[in-house]
Amino acid sequence: MEKQEILERGRKIKAALEQQGGYWAFAPDQAMQIGPEPFVLTLEQIVAAGEHGQTVSRFWQEVLQVQLASIRGDLPAWIEQSIEGPLTQVQRDWQRKVCLWRNRALPQLARLDCTSLWFPVEVQERLGFLGGCTSWHMANDQAGYPNGLDPVAGGDIPRQLAVAFTILAGKSDPRVLLISPVGYLSEQEFLKTQLEIHGVFAAVADRDEFLQGVDLSFSQGKVMFKGQRIDVIYRRELNSATLAQTEAGLKVLQAYLDGQVAVEPPLNMLYDCKSPMAWVHHPETSGYFSQAVKDLIPSTALLPLDNDQVFRLGADSLTTNKILRELSNEKRSFVVKYAGPSIEYGLGGRAVFSLEGSHKQAGGIVDNARDQIGQGHSWIIQPQNHVKYQTWRLEGDEVVQEQMYARLLFYYIRGILFAGQANFNKNWKVAGNKTTVMSIICRKE
Repeated sequence: MEKQEILERGRKIKAALEQQGGYWAFAPDQAMQIGPEPFVLTLEQIVAAGEHGQTVSRFWQEVLQVQLASIRGDLPAWIEQSIEGPLTQVQRDWQRKVCLWRNRALPQLARLDCTSLWFPVEVQERLGFLGGCTSWHMANDQAGYPNGLDPVAGGDIPRQLAVAFTILAGKSDPRVLLISPVGYLSEQEFLKTQLEIHGVFAAVADRDEFLQGVDLSFSQGKVMFKGQRIDVIYRRELNSATLAQTEAGLKVLQAYLDGQVAVEPPLNMLYDCKSPMAWVHHPETSGYFSQAVKDLIPSTALLPLDNDQVFRLGADSLTTNKILRELSNEKRSFVVKYAGPSIEYGLGGRAVFSLEGSHKQAGGIVDNARDQIGQGHSWIIQPQNHVKYQTWRLEGDEVVQEQMYARLLFYYIRGILFAGQANFNKNWKVAGNKTTVMSIICRKE
């Protein structure tokens, strides 16, 4: 695309977003920035993206087996502790119930997050921002695509979600409750409208009000919201630990265990933590994983409490003290992430830090992580990727091009690719930032 074509497309995307009621289904001043040019995959990359979806499904199957082996005592207790560490006994008891009684439940939906092709750094199952993604895809569709390009796998998010919810409910007319924290209710309302176009009744509930039982009732064990039966709960920033803290939440947990309501992702906190990524390469658990999963998941290790404890990261034997005291800033190319069950702390890039700053900054990051590790929370460490991409963004009534870091997101239902979006930012921490540029991932016809 020529610069003028890119500018015109950016203007059309902006107009379409505004026509929908605001950028990202929110106010414009809270929006991400418009990326007028699609991010294009080659045929080889499209094939790889599809294959990775099947590997993500295998990853969840295999980490589930590792979790169950740890609970049975066939594998060390530290494995399950990397999920349950800070939970109270009541929360832990309910977590054990849902993962043992419903232990075949695997996520229908998943997302693979990559910082380049192919450097995946995270597997997500609670796919937040689906209403926002829908809004951006619709705006790009309305603006049209350059000749020969189409959204990867069609990019019809509401239609694919309708399929997933129908499968989960086991009926053709599912009734779905979308749970969301207060800041994302507008975005969820937008998603609700689009789902209903595809024949799925949807309602939206504030996460905190839901936990207190507002508009919630129970009839013969079934979950009711505003008097309507609910077949599927799609949860965001809500897990079995938070449900176990309130009377209404406990009733939802029991309804789930009794098979009266489906929950996506399943109410096993395995699907709420990043720590399972570290199991893939750990010597005590790596034998449970297929080669495809080992090849996909990057070198990841649990950060130890003891700064002198040796851990393996790829081919390297490291200690925290070695990283902090012996490596220069540019060689301290690692990212540490919160990997435990805290909903408030573990999402939206809130607790993801680079160790490439000054020794003092890196030391402060590690000290904070170690304080939490001492309380039972797990943290992981990964190599940092530095690949950048030339990216256009709309700035006022012009377009500018810059080198930016990426977060390439691939969406799957039962391992089948159905959408993709690319986020870019001059800062390495692309997620959770309104200065981030949003583009749609496309394929050549």
